[in-house]
Amino acid sequence: MGLVRFIIMRYRACLVIFYTVLIMSVASADDKAGADAAASNAVANSAQNTPKLNGVTQAFGKMGVKRCLNRIEQVTSFLTTGARSGVTLFTPTGLQDKDSSFLSVSMEVVSGGLTYATAGFHPRQNNDCGGVYETVTYWQNPCEIVVSKEYAQMKSLGAVLDQVQMLQGAGSIKVFLMPAGSGCVAIKKEVIF
Repeated sequence: MGLVRFIIMRYRACLVIFYTVLIMSVASADDKAGADAAASNAVANSAQNTPKLNGVTQAFGKMGVKRCLNRIEQVTSFLTTGARSGVTLFTPTGLQDKDSSFLSVSMEVVSGGLTYATAGFHPRQNNDCGGVYETVTYWQNPCEIVVSKEYAQMKSLGAVLDQVQMLQGAGSIKVFLMPAGSGCVAIKKEVIF
């Protein structure tokens, strides 16, 4: 539980410093039902299926960001579809050209459980943007049960060192699992180009 409290305390501290945007989105259960094996495709197709820009994308656009809006829309829609979420935007302070700098967003996502998510976006030379996201979820069950119920389709890659187990999903998706008291913390990460 100490790690979860640490993450929550850092998240709350960031809220004081940076912009806060409340995102409310509702989607059918079918929108949220995709398995981790299809997560890469869901992220890639998310922007194409969204007719209106979400609040995160609109907020970055109002700050002058143009180049990464498609990638921001794609990733943040994937992370928040069917959930309530609170969002904090991170942009370089004092920099006029926010369109050519690294951008980041931190989110609290509530959808059947509590998840902390973070995503980063960076312009590339070919005029598009790359991105990365991580989600951190605390599960009340031991990691062995979490793997069998939530990540059964993923391949075990063994321990990173001693305690943290690593799973491989579709594409570049990896999940890191570590014991947290009687529960388990799962950290899911994907790099997107």
